[in-house]
Amino acid sequence: MAYRIRRAVAADEDVINQLYGEMQKAVYGAEKTEAYEPGYLSRFMNGGESCIFIAETDQALGYLSAEVYRKPQEYMYLDDFAVREAVRGQGIGSALIVCAETYARKLNMPAVLLHVLKTNTRAFAFYKRHGYTVFGEESHRYLMRKLILQSEKGYRVDYNRNACRKGDQK
Repeated sequence: MAYRIRRAVAADEDVINQLYGEMQKAVYGAEKTEAYEPGYLSRFMNGGESCIFIAETDQALGYLSAEVYRKPQEYMYLDDFAVREAVRGQGIGSALIVCAETYARKLNMPAVLLHVLKTNTRAFAFYKRHGYTVFGEESHRYLMRKLILQSEKGYRVDYNRNACRKGDQK
């Protein structure tokens, strides 16, 4: 399947909310899902370092939010992450992670961090496959990180067009 990954813009808010609802159902078993609070997503779309990456064909396939922190320590935090159920297992989630990690390198972030629910064993295994290790624990979730040392092969971020394409070489 051919798809591209780009930074989200304000016009993507509805589809991001839809994917967020799908994630709530999958992870939490939520019957009724909620959208983001009005205005919340704008902080990812204001031209700052934090952003949301969207994988798409003619429709959105998934998204990943990447929050950049500079103080007191520098790191990127991967927060909400969803891939449509119909296209899971096709490398879209992996491509989103690689794009976020490549972006973190561009920003000279020493590490990428995330939380994962202890009960979400599929996501935990996914992150471990991508080189994330547990370095903290809360009652219901693990804190994982990956030290960013070298670029991933096979992916290239075009910062002029804010896109990431599979198969492009550096």
